[in-house]
Amino acid sequence: MRNLWMALLWAVLLTAHGGAWASPHQTRPHRPLRGVLSNGTHTLALDADGTVWSWGGNWYGQLGDGTNRRRDLPAALETPRGVKYIEAGSMHTLVVRENGTVWSWGNNANGQLGRPASPSEPTPQQVPGLTGGEAVESGFTHSLMLREDGTVWSWGGNSTGQLGRITSTPFDATPTQVPGLTNMVALAASTNHSLALREDGTVWSWGSNANGQLGRPTATHFDPIPAQVPGLTDVVALSAGSDHVLALRANGTLWAWGGNRYRQLGFPEATASNPTPRQVPALTNVVDVAAGSDFSLVRRADGSVWMWGLDPSSVTTPWEGDHTPRRMDVPRHVIALAAGRLPLVMTKDGTLWGWGWNTGGSLGTGTNSRTSPERVRHLSRIVTVSAGQFFSLALREDGTVWGWGDNRYAQLNPRLPELSATPSQVMDLPKAVAIATGAVHALAVAEDGSVWGWGDTSDGQFGPQLPTASPVRVEGLSGMVAVTAGPTFSMALREDGTVWGLGRNGYGQLGWPNDFGIHTAPRQVPDLTGVVTLSAGDAHVLALREDGTVWAWGSNSRGQLGVETSLTSRYTPAPVPGLTDVVAISAGQSSNLALRRDGTVWGWGDNSLGQLGDGTRLSRYTPAPVAGLTDVVGLMSTSYGTSLVVRRDGTVWGFGYNDIGMLANTAQQFYTTPVQLPALARVKALSAGMGTGYALLKDGTARAWGSNAYDQIGDGVSSVHSTPARVRLPCRFTAMTSRDHRDSEARHCPAMP
Repeated sequence: MRNLWMALLWAVLLTAHGGAWASPHQTRPHRPLRGVLSNGTHTLALDADGTVWSWGGNWYGQLGDGTNRRRDLPAALETPRGVKYIEAGSMHTLVVRENGTVWSWGNNANGQLGRPASPSEPTPQQVPGLTGGEAVESGFTHSLMLREDGTVWSWGGNSTGQLGRITSTPFDATPTQVPGLTNMVALAASTNHSLALREDGTVWSWGSNANGQLGRPTATHFDPIPAQVPGLTDVVALSAGSDHVLALRANGTLWAWGGNRYRQLGFPEATASNPTPRQVPALTNVVDVAAGSDFSLVRRADGSVWMWGLDPSSVTTPWEGDHTPRRMDVPRHVIALAAGRLPLVMTKDGTLWGWGWNTGGSLGTGTNSRTSPERVRHLSRIVTVSAGQFFSLALREDGTVWGWGDNRYAQLNPRLPELSATPSQVMDLPKAVAIATGAVHALAVAEDGSVWGWGDTSDGQFGPQLPTASPVRVEGLSGMVAVTAGPTFSMALREDGTVWGLGRNGYGQLGWPNDFGIHTAPRQVPDLTGVVTLSAGDAHVLALREDGTVWAWGSNSRGQLGVETSLTSRYTPAPVPGLTDVVAISAGQSSNLALRRDGTVWGWGDNSLGQLGDGTRLSRYTPAPVAGLTDVVGLMSTSYGTSLVVRRDGTVWGFGYNDIGMLANTAQQFYTTPVQLPALARVKALSAGMGTGYALLKDGTARAWGSNAYDQIGDGVSSVHSTPARVRLPCRFTAMTSRDHRDSEARHCPAMP
């Protein structure tokens, strides 16, 4: 009951990436305050107890959980506590605690964390020497703090003068006061420029002006000295996108300037940029603004939300924007906005909603990955599953082929959208007996032994054809029984045990010496017979012969051919030393697994992610057994650095890279020895794409887990939200009160819009 009362009574604060709000000069209803929600490549939320929640991208530890592992659902940070203001930069995070200290974490290559430059710091630490903090803002490589006395402090990258002062080096990790700025009440920052709002309603800018984002003429493309933006007065809020700026005046009108590549300024003229602030037509009674990376978002006094510029849910190219504001179909009673790479809105009941292409997981809807296996929708009686980079195919007992996931190269069906979360049949294809997937192309063997290809063929992967609207027959291949595919080439196995290939041969992966171009007509790999199985890696190929030996050719950059790396490539097949009695093979990007008749698994090649399962991350060219694995009946070495095996009892075990929960829902990034995936049983075969695993069950259904960035899970739930989807916070979000540094009392936003 207390939480409900707080949700109705307490203030809601909200900040866009690079956004800022100051108290207006007149009493206005529906006034949002900032500092409790912020999103860039990752998202932060601040709850009523001063606890920071984070989710989304985490390449540099910007989530602050001590790891570099991306998270698609919100989780609370243990430290710091008692936070009153948060800011999510592109790759780093800043927060202000109630005691006025500033804390930071994430990317620090330019000293943007306020400490000596380092690659990254995934654990929150205090910025030395800063006290009295009221608000923070961040650009791509720089940081700003607004102090309670109205001064501005800056640190980090300064290649275009974005720190507001001249430095002797391209960055300065020591927080220093920006000269000439006093009585400031709010800040905004973006890629390489900064802005500040003065108490008198004037706007000041400095840094890069390559697209007119300073709102004033300069002699060069940047200006390190803060100066007033001419012609703007009575401003109450600012927000900065990648290279454009929005300013809200006290009369409810909106003004814009800077980059306009995607029409994000809202002007009818299709100019690339506009350095002079102008009023956005047809928008009045605006009460909140948020400039996204390439779009603009506003809330009006009636609670409606409007957006223009680049549609963040678009997956088609070329990307084009629209200058006309359109009303968004958002939940009722929106009280605040945020915009970074994607838009977010907050409703009066404390729930968050977002939309757009959620590839980085920054929406927090959980649609971008699955930590537990989900059933592939509407498919049964599956014979085999083959996973490409971001799409998958399934071959059913009736010979039909079904696909889902990425369709940007028509590798599923040209009649489908560019992403498809639900399996659909691949049309115009004869009854198939085998399938294979490359990065963006697909292959199938028909009952009559012909081979068919579709998707991208820019490297001649299935012939000289231009991109086609349906599968085409590969000329010159007949009597085939199996196919395999690398990213840019294709290989086929004939019923007589010979191997044929076409596509790119830059590393000799087609098995043809002294002929390293693109080949659109298939040719036989010379001097190789008696083959029963093929498997293609990134630029090398394995062949299993009927005598149980394994042969390899192509790139040897990590010893994947079974010989020392002093031999960088081999253009003709040769046996892998020390391997006999093999019954199955799987080639990853530059590593391999082999299954011997006794049920043991052997690995060699790249081991930088622990994908050989030997307890180390040291690569080797000599095959060796994976300790502790017996009774194995199937295996999969992926291009993503994760290895999977299925045992005779139907259980699945894995080792290697654990990004996106491929092996376990833990913070551990690498498993160098096998661990069981407990949620899988009665499995008979495996496949894996880029960060996504697939298990074919004995009942003919399939389960998928891991990344869903391109809808490749196939459970009918898309990672792209064209309409708002709820952020899956584990509790109703209630925001902290905001403190305006000019007043000693806490100010509360109204509960109703």
